[in-house]
Amino acid sequence: EKVLEGLIDQALMRQEAARLGLVVSDKEVQEAILSIPQFKTNGNFDKNRYLRLLASQRLTPMEFEEQVKDQILFEKLRQIFFAPLAATTPETRQLYQYENGEINLTFAKVKDQLCRKKVKAEEQELQAYFEKDKERYKTRPKVKIRYLALLEKDLAKEVKIDEAQAKKYYEQHLDQYKVEEKRQARHILLTVQSGTDEAEEAKIKAKAQKLAQRARKGEDFAKLAKEYSQDPGSASKGGDLGTFGRGVMVKPFEEAAFALKEGEVSDPVRTPFGWHVIKMEKIIAAHQRPFKEVKGAIVNKLRRERVNALIWDRAQKIYEEIIEAGGLDGYAQLKKAKLKEEGPFAMNQIPPILGGSTSAINAVFALTKGEMSSLLRVKDGILVVEVTDKEPPRIPEFSQIKKRVLRDYTAEKSAEICGDLAKKIIMEAKEKGLTKAAKAHGISTSETGFFKRTSPAAGGKLPMEVAKMTKGLYAKRPLLEEPVRSGDAWFVLAFKAAKEADMDGFAASEEALKKRILNDKENMAFSQWLKTLRERAEIEKRQKP
Repeated sequence: EKVLEGLIDQALMRQEAARLGLVVSDKEVQEAILSIPQFKTNGNFDKNRYLRLLASQRLTPMEFEEQVKDQILFEKLRQIFFAPLAATTPETRQLYQYENGEINLTFAKVKDQLCRKKVKAEEQELQAYFEKDKERYKTRPKVKIRYLALLEKDLAKEVKIDEAQAKKYYEQHLDQYKVEEKRQARHILLTVQSGTDEAEEAKIKAKAQKLAQRARKGEDFAKLAKEYSQDPGSASKGGDLGTFGRGVMVKPFEEAAFALKEGEVSDPVRTPFGWHVIKMEKIIAAHQRPFKEVKGAIVNKLRRERVNALIWDRAQKIYEEIIEAGGLDGYAQLKKAKLKEEGPFAMNQIPPILGGSTSAINAVFALTKGEMSSLLRVKDGILVVEVTDKEPPRIPEFSQIKKRVLRDYTAEKSAEICGDLAKKIIMEAKEKGLTKAAKAHGISTSETGFFKRTSPAAGGKLPMEVAKMTKGLYAKRPLLEEPVRSGDAWFVLAFKAAKEADMDGFAASEEALKKRILNDKENMAFSQWLKTLRERAEIEKRQKP
């Protein structure tokens, strides 16, 4: 459907371009293709490379050139259409203030449990509630099975791996047991926020340099990290980063860390996170793990591989014997084997023997009553399963699930009553404020504390779906008109106070903000323009039967 809608949009844009007299010349297409880096070798267009890359995408040159022609045409349309659009400094300043200013909210949480005592559930009402939505109480299909299990743990007892076999594997796979050089380090991180100007960053770097000097003069690095580091993951641990090898840390940090000797402290190192001062605690040299150390792991690995090969051979032989015996019953009598049973169980009540194997579970539920499966691989081994009974989904009698209906009815009605209570609190809060209005109904209020409007969860004080509704609250619109539902509660929100944004960082952010505003305007205008084209056009979708 999305592809179809996209094709319709493209057709409409081509028609509009034709109406405006816009054309794309062969030369424009050629120049566009010649400028694509992926088609160049040593800076020059490579025709063979061009054809190979198109073939890998299942495109002919003609098809690709048509696509490029469309892109150029649509870009010309956008340039004509969006030429008048601009992002002004007042708009940019307003967005910066909005995103960097902070607000504090008062909120009341009206939990459903407060209203449960008000729910009166008569038998007649419960029956009517059940009848209205019977399908929600339909049971899941259930199966009852018996099965023969060939378990890996039983076969493992038969498999013996001696020291010579393990030693041979070790010598053939020495690379697997090489330990690369590792480092154990501490660091102090001074973060640099996005949009920080050069002067401010220079101050942060100078502070990092002073901390490095203090550490070199003998101050306890761990204490300095606890006091000054802004890394939430390691500051409380004295900056300890544990042990790490190459390829774990960001490149500048790694290069600095692996250049240090034990006990050395680095100069400030810049990464995307900010400025780091690193102290090298310990260097663990690259080495070969001795055979004694890895012998147990090798023996277990070889045993698992041998068991995995053996279990399939054994299972195939058993399955053939089951077929010859006429089924599981006949085989069990002939071999004095014990069959196990499970069930009845539904898809949400899978027994442990089938747990973790989606393919085996699906195969079992696809069997009919009396039907036997093929070999089914499960976590613990291989099974042959027969379905001895199968229960289709059904709607139980009201009397059988009355407690569940009562629980659902009570939960739904409690939410409705509390929703009405939350709306009443909002109405009363317009007269006397949220705290007094909520208190009159025995509900306490809390504050979020100051947080940025862009914070997804109001600084962690509100659920995300509630926090996103707070963006329209300010001094002149202090109350959210409707309560917001989250989990088992209604939230009532009121504006309390605001802190103006610090405009020092505005200059550094202005260009990026202008681009965002302009992009949003373009997307909105483009969507509206396409909508208008669609309304004017006659679009007929034909679908083959």
